[in-house]
Amino acid sequence: MKARRTAPAINRPAMTRTEPFTIASVARTLGDLKRLPIPEQASLLLKRLIHIEPQVRGTGGFSKHNLTMRGDSYGLATGFPDNENEAVRHHLLGVPWTRLVNDGFLVDPRGSGFFEVSEEGIAANNDENRPVPVPAQKEADGIPTAFVSYSWDNADHKLWVRQLAEKLRSQGVKVILDQWELNAGGDRTHFMESNIVASDFVIIVCTPAYAKKGNKRDGGVGYEAMIITSQLAQRILQNKFIPVLRLGDFDDSAVPVWLQSKIGVDLRGHPYDQKEYDILLRTLHRANELAPPIGPKPVFAPNPADITENAVSAVLAEEGKPTTASLAMSASDGSDEPVQSPIAYAWYEMKGTPDRIQAYVRLAGTSGGLFTLETSAGEKYLGHEAEVAQRYLQFDRQMHQKGYVRMQTFNGYRNQSFYLP
Repeated sequence: MKARRTAPAINRPAMTRTEPFTIASVARTLGDLKRLPIPEQASLLLKRLIHIEPQVRGTGGFSKHNLTMRGDSYGLATGFPDNENEAVRHHLLGVPWTRLVNDGFLVDPRGSGFFEVSEEGIAANNDENRPVPVPAQKEADGIPTAFVSYSWDNADHKLWVRQLAEKLRSQGVKVILDQWELNAGGDRTHFMESNIVASDFVIIVCTPAYAKKGNKRDGGVGYEAMIITSQLAQRILQNKFIPVLRLGDFDDSAVPVWLQSKIGVDLRGHPYDQKEYDILLRTLHRANELAPPIGPKPVFAPNPADITENAVSAVLAEEGKPTTASLAMSASDGSDEPVQSPIAYAWYEMKGTPDRIQAYVRLAGTSGGLFTLETSAGEKYLGHEAEVAQRYLQFDRQMHQKGYVRMQTFNGYRNQSFYLP
């Protein structure tokens, strides 16, 4: 018998399952995503779009409308927390999407609003060694950073912007200005993206030329406008963008429509108003004037001329207190002089007993400067305002010490001398 020959074992590579790429595998939250440089955000978006492109081939390509529909049916933001999914998609379809379009990686060949990844985009995604520029870092020593967005109207305007930037830098603000930071060979798009996002503030020098370019999304100003409006739409640091009016007026003539709701600084004129410049400087240093502390609520009193017996009785009756008619007592000297209406009043009771004691303060006739303190127990004290006020306060304390509770109080005098705490 021939020995059976066995087939040699073939060493096959182990089958491994490759998980589909998601942006959340790199940035787990919206905050993590926003902290990445714009080029890296765009690169992540490109990679995810390439992964989900088979789903959109039958519909004509990628549409912003479809990608932002409720439910994220295409899985653009798969892996992010449910409460951030929609915000992540809107963020990705802002500046990162615009970056891919400007780079030619996303194209709309039919002009229909449906995009597809270009051959250059495929090549860029396959180039794993493609360097990713890093944005400017914020200062760690508390120095504010401010990016200047402006249009190159003419040589005089460029000089004015440069001098403003130099003045701010001399007073503790790290101003980012293209004139001294964007050199030959530099990437203008990256310069704008990284510094607008990373800076604490963006100073927008408004002129008619700037407004025209910003509204039409024309040139460098137009691209900066897209980045700024994207951040405004996400409600990111709404006080970050500061309009500085150089020429024109605070309307459509000089301020882009997407910036007109902002409070600006007026630096028109030669020279400009120093007070307006100080407002800008204080804002950048977060040193604006603070509001004074809130004091206690005052006790409002009616005009003494309006304090008639009927008026006091009406107030007391409205508050459920005994009226002045029920409080009236004969003058202690037995004269026929009518009793004045009280200008202050207090009513005390002893819990568990029918005891009730009333005290009231009156002007002492027409003598001027004299007051009386009377109680339902028959006590009466005559003196000047400060003396009677002190005696009234002592009486209130004595009643509390005896176990009485003050049930009602009224003070209609103009300077609140007879106020009981």
